[in-house]
Amino acid sequence: MIKQARTGLKGILAAVIVAGAALVCAPPAQAQMGAEWQEMMNPPINSREVDQFADTLEFDDAQETMVDDLFEAMSAEFERMSEIMRDVVRKAREEAQESGGRGGNMWSDIGKSMERFEEKKEDMQ
Repeated sequence: MIKQARTGLKGILAAVIVAGAALVCAPPAQAQMGAEWQEMMNPPINSREVDQFADTLEFDDAQETMVDDLFEAMSAEFERMSEIMRDVVRKAREEAQESGGRGGNMWSDIGKSMERFEEKKEDMQ
């Protein structure tokens, strides 16, 4: 009887430790995922950085115009890619809600889409 009580207490203690660890670790993990998602959805370069490069390299008017045109084209392409990525995530979220989170290859599809997105983003730099 005492041995069973000890085993039961160990089991309860283990469950409390695991639950406590989950409660302590879950918010940072969610925050980290949110931060990673936010970072991924930022363009590879912003207009302030372009202006800083132009100033540092002392571009003439023609060079600044060319860089501005390239930046606008890159920004439009990045926005198009971002919209596709948001759509993939939205569809996966809907699929997860419909299937109770256990249907299809949605998580694998999201991972593959994120990898392709990151590769294309790196190519823009």
